[in-house]
Amino acid sequence: MRIEDLPAAATPCVGESIYSWLEATRVQLGVGAPEWRQWCGFSREEPERRTSGEGWGDLPTELGQIERIPASWRIAAEWRGIGCSECAVATSRNPRYPVLVDWLDARTIACAQHRLLLSYQPAEDAMPVDSNAELLAMWRWLEQWRLESLARQDAKLRRDLVLASGRNWGPGFGAIASAELAWVIEGSGWRLPKPQRQYRPLGPARIGSLSPIDRAASLLGAYRAWMALSDPSTQSLPAWPTPAWDWLARRWCRGGDERLGAMLTGVAVASRGGRR
Repeated sequence: MRIEDLPAAATPCVGESIYSWLEATRVQLGVGAPEWRQWCGFSREEPERRTSGEGWGDLPTELGQIERIPASWRIAAEWRGIGCSECAVATSRNPRYPVLVDWLDARTIACAQHRLLLSYQPAEDAMPVDSNAELLAMWRWLEQWRLESLARQDAKLRRDLVLASGRNWGPGFGAIASAELAWVIEGSGWRLPKPQRQYRPLGPARIGSLSPIDRAASLLGAYRAWMALSDPSTQSLPAWPTPAWDWLARRWCRGGDERLGAMLTGVAVASRGGRR
């Protein structure tokens, strides 16, 4: 069976993910989830595609394409049920809340159209990104990185800081470097799922694999580090473990910015002297 053979289909939202639209179609048709998953054959790693590699047929042109997002920045399949309370599509029963492809980039924290922080309960207590000065500044920093052509060294630094911020640098399963910033996210009023998650040593490799609260914390930690490295008078560096600073220093001393490499080396040395 192909999409064009179905008796009815959901009304697509511009930029909506394929999986989101197919799920809305399933609900409209009243098909059970197990049967629908079997027919669709979603890939576990990338549910925007079929495991077989074949397409679903004549998909609406309004739908977004996951290929727009580099694979290394895509949110993991288990955390894609994200939404905005104002991005609702009217149906004969209740409004539905589509997932836009743009939101599947791990660096996206807010709906650009409505300026609301994305959440996993889109119909409840949406928080304007403008209501918190630091989150607003971080959102602008992330959008600049995601949408503009930054200088190569700046884009590399932002990427490396996110990787350092969102990894477990301990010898066993444990928390990410910026785990304590989850309290800042919660205190701001931004509601995100916060399951107890422990990550393998030096993992995860992709920020999109982090749970929502950890992903937000890692982005905030990276933003704070970037601000402090760009202008030390603005704020202090995050209290990351020494291995994180060692890793950053090695990367930037091998063909990066010499000034920044020396600065990061100094931070790593200072952290070994008793300061995390």
